[in-house]
Amino acid sequence: MAVKDADGLTVKQREFALQYLASGVAAEAYRKAYDAENMRDKQIRTEASKLLHHPDVTRFVEAEKGRKEQKQSISAAQKRTKLENSLWKIADDEDNALGHRLDAFKLLAKLRSVDAMAADRTEDVSETPTKSDAWDQMQDVLKRAMADPELAPHLAQLVQLNQEDSPKH
Repeated sequence: MAVKDADGLTVKQREFALQYLASGVAAEAYRKAYDAENMRDKQIRTEASKLLHHPDVTRFVEAEKGRKEQKQSISAAQKRTKLENSLWKIADDEDNALGHRLDAFKLLAKLRSVDAMAADRTEDVSETPTKSDAWDQMQDVLKRAMADPELAPHLAQLVQLNQEDSPKH
């Protein structure tokens, strides 16, 4: 009887499962894990299917997929955190141009689902919005951003800086 590992798999079953995880093609995985030189394609597909339905192989493949998804999820969260940190650095750096700082805040607002201008909705872009519509949209965005406890102090500071830089009439 073949020796099985802690997952209940033989060496060849484990190799098949790993090859299947890498390619997603059972017949290809079978060819790489087993001596299939003298087998017809139909036989290979049949044996590969049997292996995929073997309880130990199925359990191993599903567990590995779960680990991979979890890793990717953590990686995505780490990337988002890194992006947010970079945006905060840009937004807080007074040496950056006001436009760049505002862009950073806009992106932070998008990440926080606060930015109404970039919300996931379909708009008719065939018509150019009126100045009044654009003003209303901008006020809506600012109201939402000011309601966010993390963004509000920074926006207030930017408004103050902008007023100081504006020419006096």
